[in-house]
Amino acid sequence: MHKLRTIILAQLVIILLTSGCSGYKFLSNGVMVDEDPTYYNEDSQITFELFGDYTLYNKDTEKGFSTTKLNRLDKKLLRKLRVPKHAKALFSGSPGIQPFYNVVALVEQNNIDQNSQNYQGYEQLMEGGQLLYYYKKSELMNKRIYHAIIPRATANIHLLYYQDTDDECVYCDIERLAKMNSSSTEGKEISYPHTTFAAPNGSEKTVQIEIPQRKKADDLGVVKFYDTSKRMFLGFSVIQGKQNTVTFSLPPGNYSWKYTALNGHLLSEDTLTIQP
Repeated sequence: MHKLRTIILAQLVIILLTSGCSGYKFLSNGVMVDEDPTYYNEDSQITFELFGDYTLYNKDTEKGFSTTKLNRLDKKLLRKLRVPKHAKALFSGSPGIQPFYNVVALVEQNNIDQNSQNYQGYEQLMEGGQLLYYYKKSELMNKRIYHAIIPRATANIHLLYYQDTDDECVYCDIERLAKMNSSSTEGKEISYPHTTFAAPNGSEKTVQIEIPQRKKADDLGVVKFYDTSKRMFLGFSVIQGKQNTVTFSLPPGNYSWKYTALNGHLLSEDTLTIQP
């Protein structure tokens, strides 16, 4: 009897371990910055337009978006909708302000068969005689679901949207979000924003700042730039590898910079003045 219990327990452990680690991994090196409504992944040549209230995850409010973690309900719904397990997640979460809902974006790359038979049960959203994306509306587990599939030549973008069935703002934002990202960027080189901010009279100067040595030299980090006089976000630069300096061009003025991890955790900050 004891031996049987041991065998059953071992089998349960194996099932839990394999189910917990199978499928729906995140695409590495995804970058989201609170002040810039865009998801970037230069390594995979993917950008995704977002709304301004799509900010990084805040553990205190439990709102915002993560580029590293799916929650349990995300995974359950993805499986029920039969989203291929080899699809890689880009981000997952909910807006920082109302209306609240959840969005998961994934990319399905390699060996994509765009045969229309694969989209049985899905409706087509057409505009000007052109297919923008496939979509299906449903209700599962007391959630109102909208699953959009945006076809590309070499990839499919999946958008899983869900909200409580009693939410009054039915399918808020999701159609606009899917439309915004239905135009293909394939064939265009994708890179992080440039850190050159031109002055009207061409008086900008090139400056190099040194970032304190990072604990994990191979991790990506983000350096954000602000105009302190105008209280305005200017842009950001991504640093990687053993890089610990950032070169940028700015007009004369007072500025500040913040160095953060990809999850938004502040690691270092400072101010600087650029003289005329």
